Amino acid sequence: MTIDVRFSIAIATMAIVAFGCRVVGLIVGTSLGDSPNLRRFLDLLPACAMGAVLGPAMVAMTFVQSVAAIVSAVVFLASGRFLLALAVGSAVLMCERWILAVLM
Repeated sequence: MTIDVRFSIAIATMAIVAFGCRVVGLIVGTSLGDSPNLRRFLDLLPACAMGAVLGPAMVAMTFVQSVAAIVSAVVFLASGRFLLALAVGSAVLMCERWILAVLM
């Protein structure tokens, strides 16, 4: 298995932006005031960073990865539990690897 350097850089950048937004929010949050619009903006920044990485990756997804993403979205919308949706989506991906290992 090879590791794509561009993918690693994208994941690291996403993590830095996501965690950086949270840390900056904690550090300067008290001096920004109580603006709901600013809070909403700061809450959306980590999701935007993840979307910037995941958007192009979704174009290159395999069929099983697409099914796993759809299943995860359906589970999240039905239950509202992120970790459950993540676990079910991961299970779908693990089943792909298991099936391929059994067939080969």
